Amino acid sequence: HNGSYDHPRSTPKPVVKQV
Repeated sequence: HNGSYDHPRSTPKPVVKQV
């Protein structure tokens, strides 16, 4: 959860955050 994989409550699946 440290800028790697974050799962927003709007999406049922984890998304890759490229920061």
